[in-house]
Amino acid sequence: MAFFEDLGRKISETSQSAAQKTKNLAEVTKLNGQVSDLNKSITSFYVEIGKMYYDKTKEAPEEEFAGLFAQITEAEAKIEETKEQIRVIKGIAVCPNCNAEVPMGQKFCSNCGNQIRTEAQVAEEAGKKVCSVCGAEANADQKFCSKCGGQL
Repeated sequence: MAFFEDLGRKISETSQSAAQKTKNLAEVTKLNGQVSDLNKSITSFYVEIGKMYYDKTKEAPEEEFAGLFAQITEAEAKIEETKEQIRVIKGIAVCPNCNAEVPMGQKFCSNCGNQIRTEAQVAEEAGKKVCSVCGAEANADQKFCSKCGGQL
């Protein structure tokens, strides 16, 4: 009988120990999740601070930040260029007054009523052409786009 009592006691102790370890593991996992969430918050704050600093000083950055600022400016220009290519592919223009997207060739903005002048119209008034493939400006005497090779 003593054998079974000892066995029962050991099983009980082992199960209590396993339950405590499981509880501890759950608590550690919860705390690690809190640490992770706080680290994400801190990273978000760093990004916000950096954006605010960039916006405030982008016209005259400190020397140590000038290279990074130039990279941001270059990336922003590439983003706008890519967005314009997407608009050309989709046949969409942007209203210069309210920034609403309007179908290419539409004379007036359906959002604000502003007259929509195409890039080609603006370029022609300035004595230039606009590539119908990529939207790049070209001189009036060019026959092919110097950016994409499209026929003008």
